[in-house]
Amino acid sequence: MHLKHIFMNLMLNNYCNLNCEYCFANQVMEKDKQNISLHNILKVLDFLNKSDLNHISIIGGEPTLHPEFVEILNILSAQKFLKSILIFTNGIFKNHILDAILKLSDIKKVSILINYNDPQIIREERNKKLLHNLHELAKRNIDLTLGINIYRHNQDYNYIIEKSKELGLKNLRWSLVVPNGVSKADFNVRGYFEGYKAEIIKFLVNCRENNIQPHVDCNNIPLCLYDDEEFKKIVFLNNNSISACYPIIDILPDLSVIRCFALSEERKAKLLDFKNKKELDEFFIKHIDERYSSLPLFDECTNCISYIMKNKSCGCIAYKLNKS
Repeated sequence: MHLKHIFMNLMLNNYCNLNCEYCFANQVMEKDKQNISLHNILKVLDFLNKSDLNHISIIGGEPTLHPEFVEILNILSAQKFLKSILIFTNGIFKNHILDAILKLSDIKKVSILINYNDPQIIREERNKKLLHNLHELAKRNIDLTLGINIYRHNQDYNYIIEKSKELGLKNLRWSLVVPNGVSKADFNVRGYFEGYKAEIIKFLVNCRENNIQPHVDCNNIPLCLYDDEEFKKIVFLNNNSISACYPIIDILPDLSVIRCFALSEERKAKLLDFKNKKELDEFFIKHIDERYSSLPLFDECTNCISYIMKNKSCGCIAYKLNKS
C-alpha cells in the first residue's frame, strides 16, 4: 500500500474507543458526537463518481464504531465504479465487523491500515481482540499494513517489527507525530526534528535489517537537518520515499471538508459547494498551500533550492501557522 496515492478520506465518526496521547485528530474529536448518515454517504459516493475517482479511504475516530458500519460496507460493495477501499482502524472491533470486512474483500480490493499501539498500553482484553483480528485479516487476500506513530523519545518499536514478521507483512507505515497545539505555542521546530533524527534512522535500519520496508506517511524531517551520511541513510532506508505535504481531503460527517487534521481550524469548505475533487483541491491549494509555501520554516530556507522550487517535504505545514 502506497500512502502517497491516497487523496481523499471519509470520516465516518468523530469518536474512538482509545485515548492515545499523541492523537493528531484531537481538534475534531468529540466536540459533539457525530456519525455520518447513510444519506450523506450516498452524496459522497456521487461526488467521487463525478470526480472519476474509484477509491475511497475510510477514517474516524474509530470508523468501525459507527452504528451502521456494516450497512456502509454493503453500500460500498454495491458501487460498480468503486474499485478499492482503504480502512484506517485501530483493529479493535467485534466479530461481526470482521466478518463484514472479509465479505467486502470478496467483492472489492480492500486494504487495512491498523494503527498498532504498544501492547503495554492497551488493556489485555482489547489487545486479545486486536491480535485475533490481525491474524484473521492476515489469512485473507487483504492488503494489511501496520502503522506506528513516533511521539516520544526511547519509544519501543520492536513489537511492531516482530508482529509484522510474524504475520508475513513486508511494509510498515510510520510517522513522526506533529505535537498537539504546535501553532499556539512558542515551539522549537528545529530542536524537535533534530532531537528525533538518530532515533528515526535507528528505527529505519532496524526495519530493513528485518526485511520490512518502511514507508513514511507525513511530517518528514527537513532534509537540510541531515548531514551527508544521514541523508543517504534516510533516503535509501526509506525506499527513496520522502513525504511531501499536499492536500489530503478529509470529509467530515456533516460533509464539511478540511485539508487535513493538522489544519482543521485554518479553512473549511462544504463538499457540495464543489463540482468535483479537482475544484476542491484548487480551493485548498489557493487558500492554504500557496499561502504557506511562501513562508520559510527556517531563516536559511530562502536560499534553499528545495524551498525555491516549492518542494513541500519539510515537515508539516502546521509548523508555519504562527509565522503567518
